[in-house]
Amino acid sequence: MGVNGVTIGAGEIIGGLLLNIIPSIASKFKRIQIVTFGAAIHIIAFVLIYGNFSPDAPLKTTLDSGAFFDTPIYSLSVVSAFLLGLGDACFNTQIYGILGTKYKEDSAPAFAIFKSFQSIFAAISFFYSGYLNLTIQLGIIFVLNLVSVFNFTLLSKRL
Repeated sequence: MGVNGVTIGAGEIIGGLLLNIIPSIASKFKRIQIVTFGAAIHIIAFVLIYGNFSPDAPLKTTLDSGAFFDTPIYSLSVVSAFLLGLGDACFNTQIYGILGTKYKEDSAPAFAIFKSFQSIFAAISFFYSGYLNLTIQLGIIFVLNLVSVFNFTLLSKRL
């Protein structure tokens, strides 16, 4: 679990470096393309997680098979964690970019509201994660992933 947490962070850092520190990479793409890429990376990670772990994995300790493999594969869980971090970096860098551009004069309240909503929904997901099986949890985040891309597309067209 600890290694997967570090790997998510590594995905976030590498994504942030690619999209912020090295401007020649990010400047070739529009914001919506980067967010769509992040959503696709997330969907790949969701499929890998679904195939690697038992639906009961969030509810109890188990070595039962996932949808694609007979036993969970540790290296696949690390790759999935990295992809989750990389996809999250795609979303966050673009959201921060829009907030920083739109609210140049007084950006602190905008960032505070964004972080508040992000934290509220993280708390909600931590609450239900001990009660819903993996398939339902992946379904929820899959749908919210698509809703996020749709809303980001609408927002970016307004700006």
